[in-house]
Amino acid sequence: MNLALDANIIIELHVFGVWGVLTGKHQIIVTDTVLAEVDHFHDPATGDRSQINKRTDVIPCVNINNPDPVDLVAITGLFNDVFLESMHPGEREIIALAYANKLPEDCNICSADGPAIEALALMDKKDMGISFEAVLQTAGLTKYLSYSAGVYKEANYKKAMERGAVARIQGMHFRR
Repeated sequence: MNLALDANIIIELHVFGVWGVLTGKHQIIVTDTVLAEVDHFHDPATGDRSQINKRTDVIPCVNINNPDPVDLVAITGLFNDVFLESMHPGEREIIALAYANKLPEDCNICSADGPAIEALALMDKKDMGISFEAVLQTAGLTKYLSYSAGVYKEANYKKAMERGAVARIQGMHFRR
């Protein structure tokens, strides 16, 4: 399976110490912007800041796929400015690739942020999304996800997808 990941997901995989396990089981797709956003994490046990060595730990394990300007303009024409600004730049790029059908057919997008998940539902591409909890399970991993912020848990992911589906029906977030 191919997985397009946002920066928060890559960072959390490092926090849990399972980046290597996941990259051994799946092909990971990122954009240059996502890669630029991956920098460090704080060890939950010690609170110490740990750098993520992109050159040795991330770049060899990922495929970089960037949208071209036409792809980015397409989502700018689809979604209104307020909705687009609610997504991080790397997530906008992944959503642009999905909208332009420039991700592999078996690709799932994993983001920790509701607006990116909602965008999949708005584009009628709900089947492309996957929660962080489900990604961990695909690698045979289970972790207690106690995050109150973000859409890491399957239940929160489903709620974000439902919000996007309702917004699609209501015509919200689209450029008029």
